[in-house]
Amino acid sequence: MQLHSIGVGFDDSPESWNAIQRAAAQIAAHRGPLVIVASALAGVTDLLLSGAHAAVAGDPSASTRASETFRTKHHDVARAVASGARRTRLLASIDDASHEYANLCKAVEMLGHLEPRAQDLLVSRGERIAAALLTAAGWALAFATVFPFSAA
Repeated sequence: MQLHSIGVGFDDSPESWNAIQRAAAQIAAHRGPLVIVASALAGVTDLLLSGAHAAVAGDPSASTRASETFRTKHHDVARAVASGARRTRLLASIDDASHEYANLCKAVEMLGHLEPRAQDLLVSRGERIAAALLTAAGWALAFATVFPFSAA
């Protein structure tokens, strides 16, 4: 069994979109048991933590900005790596994760503190959405491999 960690340093740039697709190709080419650990896109964990800490400090606008930045950054990547119904579902998952983050930040703002468990819950969406992006890229690659065609 092999273990691969994928995503360290990925961001929302075209170079990273290509890197995500290359990672998906490597995964698809692997034979045998494989465990994939997807890291959040570059800067996302810090973004989510800073928004949550700002909410605790009484600055809800910072957590709103963090939620919107998270959403925009992941939407950009989703549009680059997925299409059709899969893209639609992926965009909806990103929206759900963004809204949940915003709601959790409102809760910690009211509580006035951020417990480690709540912090983990807030930032884990970065890894979960990165895994979904990698999966979408893999599905796109698998489809192209199984059903190769040219639109021309």
